[in-house]
Amino acid sequence: EREEEFNDWYNNTPAQDVVSLPGFTAIRRLRVGPDVRGSLPYRYLAVYECSNVQQALESLEAARSGMNISDAMDEAAIAVFYEDIFSLQKSDLAPENV
Repeated sequence: EREEEFNDWYNNTPAQDVVSLPGFTAIRRLRVGPDVRGSLPYRYLAVYECSNVQQALESLEAARSGMNISDAMDEAAIAVFYEDIFSLQKSDLAPENV
């Protein structure tokens, strides 16, 4: 398995390449916990934050052909854009609910 190679490549190449593009502001990468690891097709999730989704899509499309894609990445991986509809943090709660 090439997991270490994949993580090194992803954290140091596409993550930085994409976040530097217009419209993108941040990335978070997550790994599935050990209790469910064997039951899902993918073990990792990359969440890119965008300041402007349309600009992000356009800049990503323009840059895609010049990006270095490692052969350690699953070719079946998918990309989906989601729109924020709700967010709650502990700091948003009233003190009596914490």
